[in-house]
Amino acid sequence: MSVKTILQGKEVIPYLADIYNQLYVMPGIEGAKEKYEAIVKRGKSAPEKVLSHFLLSEYDKIEVVGTPAGDVKIVTLYERRDFETFLQIMANRCTVKDIPETQGAAIIDGIINWRRIEAHRDEFVKDELEKGNEIPDWNAD
Repeated sequence: MSVKTILQGKEVIPYLADIYNQLYVMPGIEGAKEKYEAIVKRGKSAPEKVLSHFLLSEYDKIEVVGTPAGDVKIVTLYERRDFETFLQIMANRCTVKDIPETQGAAIIDGIINWRRIEAHRDEFVKDELEKGNEIPDWNAD
């Protein structure tokens, strides 16, 4: 089993927030649910790119672990508060929920990656334009 560190330090959460803009939304604030839904369901950008609800630590890290089933991305957040806030946003749809003190990990799947969708759309449009299609139908793709 191979382990490769991708990123370490206080840049981990900002890096993830650039991919998953919902991390910019603080759970429990007025309008959090609406902001979260606009970002996740419609691919909107975060209205404010502020991460003050996270402490950030030099010990945070992102690693990729090779397993027989394929590579798995592991995010380790050193500060308990950051772990709980991260789960409230990513696993609990930006709602404040108690995370049991005994919980030290979570598997989160099915997260929509709008940056990947945008890159695919851009590549699709580029390819269609190169084929001479002046009005690419992104919705058909």
